[in-house]
Parts: sequence; C-alpha cells; structure tokens
Amino acid sequence: DVGSFAKYQAQVDGNDYPPLPSIYVMPDEAEITDGETGYQVEEQLWIVSVMVDHSPDPLDVDTAAIKAGVIIEDVMAALVGWRPELNGSRLDGFKPMKYAGRGTPVYAQGFGEFPVLFSTGLVLTGNN
Repeated sequence: DVGSFAKYQAQVDGNDYPPLPSIYVMPDEAEITDGETGYQVEEQLWIVSVMVDHSPDPLDVDTAAIKAGVIIEDVMAALVGWRPELNGSRLDGFKPMKYAGRGTPVYAQGFGEFPVLFSTGLVLTGNN
C-alpha cells in the first residue's frame, strides 16, 4: 500500500494499524534559495517511510530491517534521478530526486518504520 501522511495519520487516530507492508510519502523541510537573475529554487526534502511488520525474534535477528531493506532498495531504484512532473503548470518543474540519507528506524508494537530521505528542487521563474 502506498499512501500519504494524511492517510497514515487517519489510521493512527482511528487506532488502526497501517496495512503492512506500506509506504508513506510525506513532505519535510523546504527552503527558498536564490538562483541567478530571473529564477529561484525551492529546495525540498521528502520522507518516504517504509513500514513492515515487526515482532520479537527469539534469535534477536532484526527481521523488520531485513524486510524493509528489500523495499527500500526498490524505492531508491525508482526515485533516484526521477523528476516529478507538473502537467499543465506554468512552473518550470523539478530537479531530479536525490537520495539524502536515512532517518532513525522506529519500532512500535506490530510494525517497524524506516524513513528514507530524498531531496529535489522546484524551479520558479518569473515572466520577466
């Protein structure tokens, strides 16, 4: 299942576990940087959170990390270099996505969450 942070939050607020495995895409930080005359770039950081089932392992093997690793590999292959499209927009578009690191995994009862960070930039130009 792939969803947004709003979908994830609705499940948490309703005390439902997310369907597993699942991936949630959430915006993080954004910063406007000055470009050359006539354009600016909104540098954006996005969190792609991979969630998998987690239960204690008697051999102390982190099976959740192993399961998440396989999915993260596919996510990275799909997103690195991908450029979000702006169909019908007057904006110039996005820079290709870049891998920006990993967040700290979070383990809860029944699932583990593995955040992966990606960055891009939205190029903004004026009419002058």
